[in-house]
Amino acid sequence: MGTWNVRRGIGSVHLLVDLAAEHGVPAHASLRGSRIAAERLADPFAEIEASQELTVVRNLVRHLPNGLRIVLDDRDIPEECAEFLVERDAAAAVAIQRDLFLRPVPLQRVSFRFPPPAYADRFPEYFPGPVYFDEPAHGVVVATEWLDQPLPQADERTARLCEEQCRALLDRRRARTRVSEQVRQHLLRPRAITQMETIAAEIGMAPRTLHRHLAAEGTSFRRLVDEVREALAEEMLAHRMTVDEVAERLGYAEASSFVHAFKRWKGVAPGAYRARPSGAARR
Repeated sequence: MGTWNVRRGIGSVHLLVDLAAEHGVPAHASLRGSRIAAERLADPFAEIEASQELTVVRNLVRHLPNGLRIVLDDRDIPEECAEFLVERDAAAAVAIQRDLFLRPVPLQRVSFRFPPPAYADRFPEYFPGPVYFDEPAHGVVVATEWLDQPLPQADERTARLCEEQCRALLDRRRARTRVSEQVRQHLLRPRAITQMETIAAEIGMAPRTLHRHLAAEGTSFRRLVDEVREALAEEMLAHRMTVDEVAERLGYAEASSFVHAFKRWKGVAPGAYRARPSGAARR
């Protein structure tokens, strides 16, 4: 799979199309040639390829010649981490631009959704342009003429090396453990908490991001909780633990709730299930 075939959420394209609309560019013009239907923008679980997003960006650059706006989307970041990560990534983007061009890249506008922090007077040290707070979105606007500026240190061999490194990084990330398996591992821990918000935070995701990943893998958080509880209940009953003990270990407030769930999983009550011959119980 090529770099530009990597799939991603449609959220960033939705923001780009909205930005263009604010400047009088209709959605069909922003999406021209991208193979993205306008109605898909409303689907929070829709995915597109990186090449399709690049087509939308090209359309915006053509229709909005005065400046290219880079949007920092923090919707999937836990609220308590959002401000820190937006500041970090915005400053990193500006630093990368400075390193690429060997001089600061003037910014037409820098905007943040959060109110001015106590250290707001230090922002001009990092952002060479006017900075605004309490804005509708996080973003950086760069004059489009900088998109065509040659890089002073451009080198074809270095570019190929960087491409190979990026390709290797993408391959490693694709090989990572599926999200559903990460959730299972957290649920299997002793006295594991079965609240989706807690597990999502431990994995480093917002709850809705976790929900979206699990849906893409054909499962849900509730289904995984049931799978883990069912497997653990079977093992605990086989080791002669009482129904009350199993219910407590699995996090049920009452044994009756566990019995009801077990009947839903196995079709019989825990006591009847344990009374079966061992071979029959595990078929």
